[in-house]
Amino acid sequence: MCKEFVASTEGTALLAALYIVDYMRKQDNVAAKSTFYDVLIELEHAIRRDMFIVEQIKYTTKESKEGKKSIEATRAEAFRIHCAAKVFAFQLLGDVVADDEKVVSYASKKQESIDEALNAWEKASIKIKEPMADIEHCWVAKQEKQQCGSLYETAAVFDEQPNKTFALLLPSITAKLPMLPMQEGELQYVLPGKSGMLLLDSAPPSEGWMISKRLLVQARKSKLSKDDEQALLGLLNESLVSRLGVSPQQLSELATHNPEVCASVLLKLPSGSAGAFIQFLLKGNIPEENMQTILLRASSVLQQVNVRTFISTMIHKLRERGELSTGAESVKNFALSLHQLVMKAAKENREIFIADAFRPDLEQLFQSSSNPEVKNRWEDMKR
Repeated sequence: MCKEFVASTEGTALLAALYIVDYMRKQDNVAAKSTFYDVLIELEHAIRRDMFIVEQIKYTTKESKEGKKSIEATRAEAFRIHCAAKVFAFQLLGDVVADDEKVVSYASKKQESIDEALNAWEKASIKIKEPMADIEHCWVAKQEKQQCGSLYETAAVFDEQPNKTFALLLPSITAKLPMLPMQEGELQYVLPGKSGMLLLDSAPPSEGWMISKRLLVQARKSKLSKDDEQALLGLLNESLVSRLGVSPQQLSELATHNPEVCASVLLKLPSGSAGAFIQFLLKGNIPEENMQTILLRASSVLQQVNVRTFISTMIHKLRERGELSTGAESVKNFALSLHQLVMKAAKENREIFIADAFRPDLEQLFQSSSNPEVKNRWEDMKR
């Protein structure tokens, strides 16, 4: 439908269709991503075709002056609509279209303002290269999927002549349009056809990044001073955190010496990744007090599997210890931490709750404690 609108130069309808496709793209719909890139390619071809026809009319048509002007005006309007659609597409990819903006405002833009907008996007193309690469990847995957149908026929021919050596070579599909200009700080492979696009920020590291890297290395080896810890926590809230990498082993070392810093790093990760890292820590040899600090500080990214692992691990450890004096204090800390998770953190994270399978064991554990505070906390959790 979008392609039909491009061909018919229905400006408002084309922009409205683009808006709908973009909404689906943001829902991570692969077909919508491929369609969005398809429309960009169609627009690029249409813009070039419009320019060619306008030039052709100027020098080759035998129409009268009035006829020429009429045809030129028609083609110029088509060119304007296609350029406006391209600007709107870039605005959508850059996520700068406000909710209260109307499609008709883009469709009615004059050519001068459209040209200014296109020039501005060329200068700031770095902002849309990541979403552009994403939709390009989906478009290429769709084309490859369609091409794979021919593999079956070729493979069948090979099976009929098994004694011969064959090499099945299919040209790799690469999306040729649209291209965005290179920006300062970008790196690209010499053989782009052999790899995906790699976009790096090669700007020199800031002083804050250097300090945070040094403090993170130090935090993995020993306990930071209060001043250093506060400085690092502040730096991790800045944009430079996107230039820092982390591994399970590094997080484990951070959790052992500086649980507050470890929790701050976990909060910067996507919830799925954070949950996987927390699961790794729960199954490691992290001190109980540190682990509970991390769970409380990073409660917003906890998953139900993390809560289940925490409860089952603590029950197992406390049973192994029996009624040792250190065990009594551990039971109290466990009850307090679980109480905070269930009664406070659970209000913002629905993944936090006590599964019914654990309730009998927790009942036995907490009710057998001689500490009345432990029993009271458990009664609160049962409500």
